[in-house]
Amino acid sequence: MKQELYLRLGELEEFARLLNRLKGEMEYHRLPLAELCERICEKERGSLYQILSDTVKSVRESGDLAFFDVWKQCFQKYEAKMHLTGEEKDWIKDLFSYSHASLEAQLNELEYYYEFTNKRISELRTEVQGKGKVYITFGVMSGIMLLILFS
Repeated sequence: MKQELYLRLGELEEFARLLNRLKGEMEYHRLPLAELCERICEKERGSLYQILSDTVKSVRESGDLAFFDVWKQCFQKYEAKMHLTGEEKDWIKDLFSYSHASLEAQLNELEYYYEFTNKRISELRTEVQGKGKVYITFGVMSGIMLLILFS
């Protein structure tokens, strides 16, 4: 159970790094999301970057598919391997729904996603710490019970 939480936390942190990178690149280069993704996915590693890379490759090959639609399809291929909740997966799947909007709207959406993701990460860290205390307490209590039983 705790291992699952750590894996989920890692995936959320990877998503936060991706959002931060996209936001920074967009502010600096003033390019739309679809173009930025092509620049970013060449340099980074991780499951979300692999999905991004597959999306860029598929869009480049097809030429006429919308970036958002291809992202959703590629995300669905990897979705079963992820440790995120269903709500978090759906939320990440909708990341590029604003890819057709103005740069300012895209930046605002990335900022919203980034803030929300960091809030989820904080909540999950608190949950991991709480569960860790429960496991330690349970371990100590089990040890005392065994000591009493075998004394």
